[in-house]
Amino acid sequence: DGLILRHGQTQLPKIMCKWFRGELTGNQVNDIVQKYIQNQADQNPNKFKNKVEQEVLSKVVRIMFDENKLASHSKPIDGMVTILKELQNSKKDYKIFILSNWSQLSFEKLFNAEHTKPVFDYFKDKLEHVFISGDKKVIKPSRVAYKNVLAYAKEKYNIDPSECLMIDDQPENIESAINYCGMQGVVFNNNFTNLRAELTNHRVLEQASQTWNYSLSYLWS
Repeated sequence: DGLILRHGQTQLPKIMCKWFRGELTGNQVNDIVQKYIQNQADQNPNKFKNKVEQEVLSKVVRIMFDENKLASHSKPIDGMVTILKELQNSKKDYKIFILSNWSQLSFEKLFNAEHTKPVFDYFKDKLEHVFISGDKKVIKPSRVAYKNVLAYAKEKYNIDPSECLMIDDQPENIESAINYCGMQGVVFNNNFTNLRAELTNHRVLEQASQTWNYSLSYLWS
């Protein structure tokens, strides 16, 4: 679809985008990348410093695209869980959504894992609030990904985009939400104190007359 997906300043390979969209499984991606690594080593003897370096890279790839290991090694960020709990306990009736670029199979394992209960217990009876790229076949920062959430929020709760605030660790995802969808947005830079300050500036964590609704895209470390 011509989408350039970046993680920080690094453009992600097309194969990663296909994985996020559910077009390839983790096993398929691993097989393709392993063959590429071996071909690179065969064609260019100086590609790797030594055999150990090649083996380490191969192992990292295997772990990265192993759906079970990815789910077991992903854990909620403490500060984000705290904010989620505050929103859940708020008297303002916040509507909380997850919008995430994630493999569907791995996410299902993550969703049902014991160590993610602090996050997902809230969503167990709100599965329609969970929008995963591997299931929806579209990835952020494509505006379609946001509009899937916004269309549901409007139909179910009569919520307008301007009433929605999105938290994400990728600036381009927030830019798309703001510039193309009319949402509010906060970039999470791995600093929980700064995030709280941003949300305070938005009057999210204080008494306010306006009710905000959230898409928490970045919950994991």
